[in-house]
Amino acid sequence: MNLHKKSILAITSIVLGFIIIRYFNGYNVFYQISELFSVFVGIMIFVIAYFTYEHTQNKFLLSIGIGYLISAIYLMIAVLKTGNLFANVFHEHLYLWTFPRAIESIFILSSIAFLKESYERALLIVSRVYTLVMVSLILTIINLLPDINHIQTTMSILTIIVTGIITFQIQELKEHFSSHTIYKFFSLSLVFSIFAQIVILIANQCGGFLCSVAIITQVVSFLLLFHAVVVFGFDKPFRLMAERKKISSLENKLFQDEELINLYENVFTNTNNGILVTDKRSRIILVNKAFSKITEFSENEVIGQKPSILRSERQSKEFYAEMWKTLIREDRWDGEVWNRKKHGEVYPQWLSISVIRDEHGNIKNFISNFSDISIIKKSQEAIEYMAHHDNLTGLVNRVLLKSHLDNAIKMRKREHGVGALLYLDLDKFKYVNDTYGHGAGDILLQFVAERLKKSVRSSDIVARVGGDEFIVLLTKVSTLEDIRLVANKIINEISRSFDDIVEQKIYIGTSIGGVIFPEQSDNVEDVIKFADIAMFESKSGGRNRFTQYVNKLKDNALEKAQLERDLRMAIIGNEFILFYQPQINSETKEIMSAEALIRWKHPSIGLMPPMKFIHIAEESDLIIDIGRWVILEACKQMVIWKKHGINLRRISVNISTIQFMKTDMVNTVRELVEKSGCDPHNLEIEITERVLIDNKETMNEILKQLGEMGVEFAIDDFGTGYSSLSYLRQLPFNTIKIDRSFIMETPHNKDDVAITKSVIALGKLFNYRVIAEGVETQEQLEFLKDLKCDIIQGFLYAQPMSPIDFEKFYFEQIAFK
Repeated sequence: MNLHKKSILAITSIVLGFIIIRYFNGYNVFYQISELFSVFVGIMIFVIAYFTYEHTQNKFLLSIGIGYLISAIYLMIAVLKTGNLFANVFHEHLYLWTFPRAIESIFILSSIAFLKESYERALLIVSRVYTLVMVSLILTIINLLPDINHIQTTMSILTIIVTGIITFQIQELKEHFSSHTIYKFFSLSLVFSIFAQIVILIANQCGGFLCSVAIITQVVSFLLLFHAVVVFGFDKPFRLMAERKKISSLENKLFQDEELINLYENVFTNTNNGILVTDKRSRIILVNKAFSKITEFSENEVIGQKPSILRSERQSKEFYAEMWKTLIREDRWDGEVWNRKKHGEVYPQWLSISVIRDEHGNIKNFISNFSDISIIKKSQEAIEYMAHHDNLTGLVNRVLLKSHLDNAIKMRKREHGVGALLYLDLDKFKYVNDTYGHGAGDILLQFVAERLKKSVRSSDIVARVGGDEFIVLLTKVSTLEDIRLVANKIINEISRSFDDIVEQKIYIGTSIGGVIFPEQSDNVEDVIKFADIAMFESKSGGRNRFTQYVNKLKDNALEKAQLERDLRMAIIGNEFILFYQPQINSETKEIMSAEALIRWKHPSIGLMPPMKFIHIAEESDLIIDIGRWVILEACKQMVIWKKHGINLRRISVNISTIQFMKTDMVNTVRELVEKSGCDPHNLEIEITERVLIDNKETMNEILKQLGEMGVEFAIDDFGTGYSSLSYLRQLPFNTIKIDRSFIMETPHNKDDVAITKSVIALGKLFNYRVIAEGVETQEQLEFLKDLKCDIIQGFLYAQPMSPIDFEKFYFEQIAFK
């Protein structure tokens, strides 16, 4: 609608106003209707101002809105209280007209300060308002205006002046309005308001017709204001705000996308892993710097080529066929491959390949992410060799021997044949060490190893299992006499002089004990134990001789049966107790955690360590009930200690293979920690390597579910089992414990030192905590601290102790610090 049409509308409104006045024979009803319209406009202006402020922070419009809201509230109250207003008493209620207009004008004037960019202009506006108010108050106080009509007249004059100031200020600030239309209607509204104030001021003296003109003029002013702010402003400002918000949102998204793209680019460029991207036809289209560093191929040399240029011949065609089958089926493949560098060097990679598809499911790209694991593989091979071989002699150690023995027992049982195990201890070896030194003793052990290997067949196994103890595994023997013949041959070989160690000839002997399997036992541990018993009988019988084990299984069975009955009663009678050994930070000496160790208060034998009864408990499945008791008791103790101010990170409990295999371990642990009130994050479960090797797939799932509860895991007696990086990478462990057997002779035993160093290095590589158990001397502690071993456990700090003694020890350590 153009200005001409709006002018006609305004004139028509004035004419209609006069007709209404004439019809009602006065202006009282029309006055109230006009004021109610003012109330409506004022409230609408405030609503728009409020919601506009929420989106645009427009303080100018908000200030105007608050002024009109106050005016509207005042008018509503006033109109309700003056329902009997007549023309002849209008001048007595002039304040109903003048006061809200004054409020509106003052708030509009104040709001202009929010459009000013300089502090001086805002201060000027405030000072104008302050001056006008002060003049009004002063005139009232000194009674220069003796009655209320004079005060009303003064307010009308002040309102006219303020509104005039606003009109001139608006002229200066018209560029701040969102459109010329709003500015034009707002200015016209102010002009009509000034005119209405002048007319009402004259009407206060004259009354009658001029009052009607003032009311109609003020109504026109509000119509213009209504059109500027409510009708026009309700649509365009909000539409504009929506557009601005949309643009701002798009700008923010573009900025965030740009930041994200820059981040992706930095990750792609600076990662240590090689990245290779191909198109759907497997043509290389993109590589990163790490790719060139690892493969020695530059970007220009490989773009457009296929990844097969990196392929070595270590893997078969079937391997790659299976890899592609998995990749297409699952959109991902992970595994170890052997690839070739530019100059021919073959090296191992850990490779991950992902498929990128479009919205229709068609293949767009392949992304390969790989790392060179040569160092890890070498470390793994070195660690595995050290874990399975004796560093001094190169013979297999006890760990690998057990594996060979287990296989031999199974083979002989299938064939209904027999094998034999010979346990050797060197006679007079201590004398050689004491007389000629440990260097001579080490050379002597190497010579003994060579003679033992020459004394048996290539299919037989020779192992070193202790300082001067060896085992010979005869995987198959034809007759029982063959065992004695081999034993005598070994005795004769060892009895010959050793000439090339020191200047003098060295003479030693060997005591041998033998056992036949599976005739006398088909259990690996029992076979070794029986041979060991027979060896001690040889020593007791005069040394340098062979003794075959005499089957005493009947006596042992009776003893075990009695102990099993006692164990059952112990469970019912609650005869078990837990001792706790602290685990201490090697650097800060802070008590980090505690290991729970079970003891049996046997009514007749006394306090028994676990090695005396745990194997029987496992064989009889009593370990399930005992294990539940241990977990619950340890968790309860953790809760008690927390209440007493003992802030341990974890409490560790040992879990048997039987518990994992024959119970629902996940629900058992969940039930026990809930029953005790212990936080599962404070519980650490210790598991031996043997458990993992025998049940890797099952264990992986169990450990995963327990880990989701917050439970942590430690590999106990690390290094005595089949330590392998291949499964350490796959299982969610937090801690590895170096077996005490490797700590006992450090730092003097080179083998133990080498293994200890390797285990700690492995722990650092995989970000595990490393605990050394069995630390008893300051020298061992310093050695482990130099290797950055995390936690120390052993008699050097404390033996296993009762809960009360542990509590005293904890607070004594704190007090000592």
